[in-house]
Amino acid sequence: MEDSKELIFISFSKDKTGEVAQILYDLLKSVYSPSSPANADVFLSSESLSAGSFSQQIHDALMLAKCGITILSPENAVDSPWLMYEAGALQNSVKLNGGELVIFLFKRHRDNVEAPIKGLQYCEFQNIPDKDYREILKILKYINNLLLVKCSELHLENVLQKHWVHIYSRFQQIDVEMRDLSMTSDAPKTAATAANGSVSLSAAKMNRYSTEHQRYIYFENDFAASSPRGLEGMFRKVLDSQIGHDWLCQNKEDIKYNKHRVIVNGTRISTFVVFTDGYRMVLFNRLRDVENTSVENDRYDVFGSVAFENSSIKVKLKSNSFLDAPILKIEPIEGAAIEANRKKSNSEVETAVMFGLCVYMSESDIDLAKLDTKKDEIEIFEISSLLSMKEQLTSKAELGLAHLVNGKLTK
Repeated sequence: MEDSKELIFISFSKDKTGEVAQILYDLLKSVYSPSSPANADVFLSSESLSAGSFSQQIHDALMLAKCGITILSPENAVDSPWLMYEAGALQNSVKLNGGELVIFLFKRHRDNVEAPIKGLQYCEFQNIPDKDYREILKILKYINNLLLVKCSELHLENVLQKHWVHIYSRFQQIDVEMRDLSMTSDAPKTAATAANGSVSLSAAKMNRYSTEHQRYIYFENDFAASSPRGLEGMFRKVLDSQIGHDWLCQNKEDIKYNKHRVIVNGTRISTFVVFTDGYRMVLFNRLRDVENTSVENDRYDVFGSVAFENSSIKVKLKSNSFLDAPILKIEPIEGAAIEANRKKSNSEVETAVMFGLCVYMSESDIDLAKLDTKKDEIEIFEISSLLSMKEQLTSKAELGLAHLVNGKLTK
């Protein structure tokens, strides 16, 4: 990569999507070869990084980029908060440099695109040869038109025609091999469940309804508790007004918690709350408070709601100052978290599907969450630091993190 050249940055995550990125990288390198009149270069992390700090090199390339391509697929629709972070940074930098970001959708529908890049220019692979040829040519023309010194359209077409048979053959092979991790039953969630793990479906676009009666469960517009302590009444309203009583059962195993659990066809439905000031996130360290942790999963967790089942907001958060502090804003968290937790009492594995709310408070009030703890079990983390801690988070916490990463980039 030469600093004097206009830079085209290709952004992706996950293995198979990386193969798509490699195809586009090879094609663009052929278009902008040393004999090309355009003074352009292409950055792809798997090809362009040299010895040294990888994160610094990626950051520098992001800042220099004139054009960007972000590749979205079903494979990276799940569990890829860094991709959205990188895409948001890329979108901002190319605009500052007088360019644009284009989104290449590979087996991913445009309705399933997250903020901050929702609504940008799209090209997509449709597994229809003539249409796919035109889509790839559209990417080449779009990128080329953003450069100060351009190649001729005839040159773009000649290069694409020369390599098209190989390109399309590879696309078709990846199309067959790529699994939709948000939908398939043999995705990593199965293996993780067996190991007492969890998975976030942060981009699964799951509607909140029961498959038995097709009855929507939603948080109404007046879900507006004034403080964390007031969340109990809001969740109680949902429980009483929208949950069928035949789905409720007594929680006999743990008398410290609310009596009700919601069980639908053997699956526990639950909710959770993420407390944040927009830049930090409050987490519960299960290892430091085993008394209030009823499962063997020892990861950092957010807070179970009240009245739906576990009253863990007031069980795990001891600070009355925090519980009575004002809430600034409440947002629904898109998607669902799935956890399979092995109970300490009898080693039974219980699967739960959980929907969440993000509760915003001021920086000073968020700090109050750590008061009155006995074992420093409440910790507050910068969002950026949590990106490297995903293996230590429950699926609820990870889903909340993805929501905050996307939200921070759109502010």
